[in-house]
Amino acid sequence: MRKIFLCALLFSIVVNVFGQPTVNVDSQLKKLADRHVAYNKAKKSSPGYRVQIHFGNARQKAQDIKTECESMFPNIPAYLTYQAPNFKVRIGDCKTRWEAAKILEEVKNNFDVAFIVKDEIALPKL
Repeated sequence: MRKIFLCALLFSIVVNVFGQPTVNVDSQLKKLADRHVAYNKAKKSSPGYRVQIHFGNARQKAQDIKTECESMFPNIPAYLTYQAPNFKVRIGDCKTRWEAAKILEEVKNNFDVAFIVKDEIALPKL
């Protein structure tokens, strides 16, 4: 019993004296971490979800639908994008699919072809 106690005591002393690790950060690693932080601060978007309410090749019709959506739902941001050969109107900046589903429920009576899509969403302004 004494041997176990002495071994445990000796072990705890050794750990307390020599157990503190030293961390040497390489300068290249520090530069890489700083670049990563700067990139994330400069980034204006992140992966998320939006609800697509229109797509077609007529720019004016897409613009009219976007304007109509903005007047009906002023609290939901709307975006008009062009991806050849179609103009797309998408709404919302949702981090999760569940948030996008709530918006879809809100607008589906007004826009029959609405559906959820993955998209790059705008980050909230701090």
